[in-house]
Amino acid sequence: MPRMLAVLIVGLLVSACSSLPNVYEFHDPLTPAEHLALGVSYESEGKASLAIAEYKKVIESDEHDQGVTARIFLGNVYAALEQYQIAEGYYRDALSLDPRRGQALNNLASILVIQGTKLEEAEVLTQTALAEAEFGNTAGQKGVYLETLGEVLLRQGRYVEALENFQKAEAFKDKGKPYGAFQLYINMADTYEKLGRMVEAKEARQRAEDFSWIAR
Repeated sequence: MPRMLAVLIVGLLVSACSSLPNVYEFHDPLTPAEHLALGVSYESEGKASLAIAEYKKVIESDEHDQGVTARIFLGNVYAALEQYQIAEGYYRDALSLDPRRGQALNNLASILVIQGTKLEEAEVLTQTALAEAEFGNTAGQKGVYLETLGEVLLRQGRYVEALENFQKAEAFKDKGKPYGAFQLYINMADTYEKLGRMVEAKEARQRAEDFSWIAR
């Protein structure tokens, strides 16, 4: 190839390359933990779609522990939206990555109770969550899991066992933080009624009224 032609071709290639747009690699300035926190903030403000977007960014990061948490939080958002099948899917995804994550076990059981399906599985899930709480010495979570187990047993018609678990759950309730107390006492009242103990059912409903502002 003549030298002049070679120089001309090189010049054209350099010119063509210089006219191409610059390509920049996007770098997310937020860490997975920061995306989780932002998602929680959006969720608390009732901005479900924004919360979902943030939790999905955590999943995309491939960070294992935060990714499990993000899947649980996504399940919670969809459960609140009453999209139970989607919520169930995210809880199961979380458990596929961490089969002993107590919150995922408990929340999946709750979804199954709401749907009235797979109650035997729900019982196993809550029993496993309770065993994990016992092993990890997380008393606060144990109270939540006992209540869920009570709901499973109530749905199965095992009223005496359900009441026993609700009473155990009540003992874990922090009186200064009454979150969840309203539903607990409603469940206890329903169980007392099933057992024909109407006086105690009435008392439980009266206790629920003390926390009715939480459910509004």
